[in-house]
Amino acid sequence: AWSGKANVYHEGTLLGAYIIKEESGAKYVEVSSSSFSEFSVEAIVPLFDGEGTETSPYLIDSADKLATLRNEVNGGEAYEGVYFKLTGDITLSGEWTAIGNGSRNGTGYTGNAFKGVFDGDNNTISGLTITSTTGAKAAIGLFGVVDGGTVKNVNLTDVNVNVVSSDLAGAAIGMMLNGATAEGI
Repeated sequence: AWSGKANVYHEGTLLGAYIIKEESGAKYVEVSSSSFSEFSVEAIVPLFDGEGTETSPYLIDSADKLATLRNEVNGGEAYEGVYFKLTGDITLSGEWTAIGNGSRNGTGYTGNAFKGVFDGDNNTISGLTITSTTGAKAAIGLFGVVDGGTVKNVNLTDVNVNVVSSDLAGAAIGMMLNGATAEGI
């Protein structure tokens, strides 16, 4: 498997960045719109090194790549069954928004969740700071909502989670459901 994004244009106007998919070895951009039939692709940029498999996970080697994972998940890409591996220590700076920006809704959640496997490989993420939330039911932490996924083998140091109105605040994970697991944290 391969993952990337492409900037898609129609008549010189940027329509947005779209996920590039791979099927049977061919990479393609899936764009659907009734307003145009032709478009051009400006750039294909891989999001992560690796293949997202257990034997060749996507590699997270910087705070920027961790933020890319967050942005993708919070944008609706759950990465269900996809593997990630932290390749070294990372220092975060500034306010962190959780990977998986969901909120509790009864026994479930609304929003987006991480459904993959994140292996910290016993590396350390430091400088995690969360001092604001969108409400008492918002899940916050390094990961906000983990739905059936796994977060493991990651060390957290220099953590500041200081919010006054969240029932689902944690350093590592705010909310776990549907068989989600956390180990070695």
